[in-house]
Amino acid sequence: MYFCQRAEESRHWDPELGDYGDWDEFLPNIQFGPLFVNPSVYRKIIDAQHDAILIGDNGATIPTTIAAYAAAQRIDAPVGIWTEGIDTDYYHEQAGSTRPIVERFRRTMYARADVCLGYSRAAGDWLRNRGVPDHRIITGRQVVPASILPEAPPTQSTSNETTICSLGYLERRKGLIPLLNTFKQIDRTDIELCIAGDGPLRPTVKKHARDDDRITFHGHVSEEKKASLLAGADLFVFPTFHDPWGLVVNEALHYGTPVMVTRMAASSELVQDTGAGWVLPEATVPVIRAALKRIIDNPKLLKTFAQHARRAECVSDVSVGTLGFNLTFQQLLGP
Repeated sequence: MYFCQRAEESRHWDPELGDYGDWDEFLPNIQFGPLFVNPSVYRKIIDAQHDAILIGDNGATIPTTIAAYAAAQRIDAPVGIWTEGIDTDYYHEQAGSTRPIVERFRRTMYARADVCLGYSRAAGDWLRNRGVPDHRIITGRQVVPASILPEAPPTQSTSNETTICSLGYLERRKGLIPLLNTFKQIDRTDIELCIAGDGPLRPTVKKHARDDDRITFHGHVSEEKKASLLAGADLFVFPTFHDPWGLVVNEALHYGTPVMVTRMAASSELVQDTGAGWVLPEATVPVIRAALKRIIDNPKLLKTFAQHARRAECVSDVSVGTLGFNLTFQQLLGP
């Protein structure tokens, strides 16, 4: 497995490959504006003589994708393309000058691939919307392996307050501003909002926390602290405008916490399938307010969703996460 980039500089990620020998590698890259070029990928594929190639469709790595596809053609290896792409209003509104080029590139690669893997049901729809027939589409589901999640401390809350938690990268796309504006409009003292994360909206979140003593801002937290916040919350809210998955939804459900998520997160399929929360049609103040009011006024319903969350073992089951890849390589390699 070849990775084009280790991590974005703005994110608090420290990815490690683990003890997998020569199976995984971060390739050296050169950045040209929004694009990453990995000069060594073509030669690595040629030298390795892989039996099949599965390539991601990230728009920032188009040069590497082209080189990998060319190498696969050179060694006569079947090619699969995998995508997390989903169609949302946010995605189409953010279209820049390079979007038409990226869209044409993706459609071309999807048409040339032997099989396409969409890593959510929404990604499967994304492929269909770009002309890929059903017989060449495989869908999968993302998971967070239980083995890498810290054990949460025991929680025995005696408070009558409803604790709402939201954490992630603090940027506009995550829908945090509508959530904060909604919370401020709810004139009740029996609710609290805990927010954790870092990003461009950090000053805005800190100001909201200063102005409302029901809001606690933790900033960037460790994995252990994140586990504690999720496990200790009565509800996790993920009001995103666009998220190709949203692994924090898996984490919340793993710790038995019900989730409120917009349909613009591909991980909303987890909440829908497990019955462990609510899927909102959009991240607007009226919609979020109505949902939160329903929760606060109906603790029995929240308890039912929490029971469903505790039974949602699929969110951290590695066999579920690898199924899509296994099916893809079976189709690429044949019987």
